[in-house]
Amino acid sequence: MPRATQLAVTAIVALAGFPALADTTPEQAQALQQQVRSWIETSFGLTAAFLNALALRVVPERDHYRISARLGVMPLFPDTQNDEVSVAAQALAGGKWLIFDGRLPTPMRMRAYVPNTGGAAGGGLAGPLEMLLRFGRMRWDAIVDPSFATPSVVSTATSGYELEATAGELRENAEVANLAGHASLLPVGGGRIDIRDDAWAEDFSITARGQEPQQSVAAFLGRVEVSGKVTGLLPDRVAALVQSFTEPPANGGLTAPDRSDPSAVLRLLYSKLRGIATGGEFRETLEDVRGAMAGHTVGVGRLMLGWGIDASGNVLTAHWDFGVNGIAAPDIPPEVQPYVPRHVLVRQSVSGIDLGDLDALILAAIARGPEAKLDQPEIAERVQALFAHGGITSGLDALEVDVGGTHFEATGQMTALAPDHVRGQGRVSATGFDALIAQVRRSPEWGKVAPFLQLLGMLGKHEGDRIVWTVASDNADLSVNGLDIPALIAAGKQLEKH
Repeated sequence: MPRATQLAVTAIVALAGFPALADTTPEQAQALQQQVRSWIETSFGLTAAFLNALALRVVPERDHYRISARLGVMPLFPDTQNDEVSVAAQALAGGKWLIFDGRLPTPMRMRAYVPNTGGAAGGGLAGPLEMLLRFGRMRWDAIVDPSFATPSVVSTATSGYELEATAGELRENAEVANLAGHASLLPVGGGRIDIRDDAWAEDFSITARGQEPQQSVAAFLGRVEVSGKVTGLLPDRVAALVQSFTEPPANGGLTAPDRSDPSAVLRLLYSKLRGIATGGEFRETLEDVRGAMAGHTVGVGRLMLGWGIDASGNVLTAHWDFGVNGIAAPDIPPEVQPYVPRHVLVRQSVSGIDLGDLDALILAAIARGPEAKLDQPEIAERVQALFAHGGITSGLDALEVDVGGTHFEATGQMTALAPDHVRGQGRVSATGFDALIAQVRRSPEWGKVAPFLQLLGMLGKHEGDRIVWTVASDNADLSVNGLDIPALIAAGKQLEKH
């Protein structure tokens, strides 16, 4: 969500509890402006100087208000020109607000200051980062219930986005043909809310040029899709967390003198984060990805990355996904190209982590600070407690790999019953495996691998056109389709001696 949109949302959320005003008179707009300013000041601990620089204004426009502010007050962009952003806000029945006609100036010039990361003594600043932002059209609409008692929705669309950035010898240009997003906020009871955000972009390109030609980088993405979800969020806890960073020392913020001990600060921060939400999910998909750097090019048909976490009960579970299709790189040597996977998919999960035990371990580690070690009794005891509920399980929910005409699949799981005791089982299968062996045997570069692949084929069981390997392990004990692999290896070594 653009920074201007975030600023507008902050202003609208400040309307919580305000009466829906039927007429938009200058006196009512002035009263509303003061209420919004007071809410921001008390909720975020901002100084009067910051609020004055923000230039927050509420003015009447027929049957609605226009709320505006200045972006130049933001710490990252102190020298923004043409920086006034605004939205129209109309009171609806039931305390809701209709937000529309968002206005972001174009073009917008911004300047930030980039620290020197070269490591020189007394480095100072590397210099200013100059940015020029343009876009063709922007639409921003929302129906917001600041009390979070009923659902809220936000919809955005932008076309013709362009960004030019300059920092020293570096030049960067970025363009996006179309950007769109849709966010929703849904109350789920107990003062908690679920937030979901879905966004996509088309025809994204970026080029960066340095002083030397080999420093040039170019990338293009045909389409980007992003979806995210936060479940069971407590808005009051979010406000308290923000206040922890903005409260003056006298009011007990994170920078208070009696909290100068880093362990105390971390412990306070963890207590404010713990339970602030019950879970979250994120997924990003990139299509038609192309990149070039220093004369080398690479392309990917589709790239996917996702993760999720759930802490709604007393046990923590998590998962992550990764997938890639259609890898193409002309620089890959011809003898290697046949073995570059055409398709890879990985889905993994972890479960069985008791949240109470995890809390105890994290707090014990925080108390020890940088000196925390696993062999310290107070930490070792809490590590052992993590495995006292049947163990921690890591699951391979799916693994798919396509190499040439061979397709591999695998599933399985491993359970850590103790830090030094791991037990697992899995199933690996392949179709077209014989074709892979034949291909490798014909290759001068890869022929040495053929005997190993043939041995794998001998260990597998044939099920139709598929070869299957059922794997089981218990620490160092490993079996494949019932064959004791350590014993097999030991027998082979004995034969070598004779």
